[in-house]
Amino acid sequence: TTTTTTTTEATPTTTTTTGSCQPDNLEDNDSRNTATSVASLPYVDSLSICDDDSDYFAVNVCPGGQVQARATFEHSKGDIDMQLLIGSRILARSTSTSDSEVLTVRNTGSSSGLVYFQVFGYRGVSNPSYQLNITQLQDCATDTTTEQPTTTEATTTTEVTSTSTSTTFADEDTCTCTGVPSFTNARNRNYNLRFRTTCPGGHRATFCLERDDDRNGGAITAEFQRRVNGNFQVYQAAQSLGTSDGDTLCYSVDIPVALQGRSERFRLRVRNNNRRRYSAQVGTSVIRSASHCNPVPSA
Repeated sequence: TTTTTTTTEATPTTTTTTGSCQPDNLEDNDSRNTATSVASLPYVDSLSICDDDSDYFAVNVCPGGQVQARATFEHSKGDIDMQLLIGSRILARSTSTSDSEVLTVRNTGSSSGLVYFQVFGYRGVSNPSYQLNITQLQDCATDTTTEQPTTTEATTTTEVTSTSTSTTFADEDTCTCTGVPSFTNARNRNYNLRFRTTCPGGHRATFCLERDDDRNGGAITAEFQRRVNGNFQVYQAAQSLGTSDGDTLCYSVDIPVALQGRSERFRLRVRNNNRRRYSAQVGTSVIRSASHCNPVPSA
């Protein structure tokens, strides 16, 4: 089970860089394969993001452990964003327009899990100086092995927590949703999905939600459900849309071939009890041909 929360995808007010930008002494740590291994916590370092660079940091989160990464910088010298990954899967992002980005991950599984914090400039901008702090917020239980965490919880600076039963989030930097966005302030709404053909490579259903309401607060959650014995039950648990205007949520779920029968019914259940306005962009609701399939990328 994986628990994630995303944050604001707002356009930064400034993307210029002032002063000279020199690569820091950790280069080249610009991929998961070359990530800086953080062997002990707390970890503090003064670094830079230059010329469309990314900095990756690998952290083993032990069972019961909670780890937080905070990047602090001057936004006017270049907007820095951050995201949390397991393998190539993005679990959470922190993309505010402030002078810091924060991501927290908590492993509620029974074995240690390797996660990556990626720090990068918005649209490739540089920033000659930022400070990264990675700290242990919660002590660990007994640690036995290191593998993909069975349960991970990620929380951003919005401090909104949500859950998910698998790490099926968008690969790389973007979440791609097809279709025309629809705007709604309905209290609750369902986005249905069913199959009239099978997708041999599995099917990745992706939903994009964006808050479009300048009244901050008011929870909006999205939960993917499957109909079982006539009743809809949780298939992939809820994720929360951020609480500020412009916050986005990319919600993806992988459906194996075995569950793509004509009798199967799925839906994304959006709960919006405070009737905040948001837009939703979703893929094809009925998979009728191979052209509607979104194959599940290789791990």
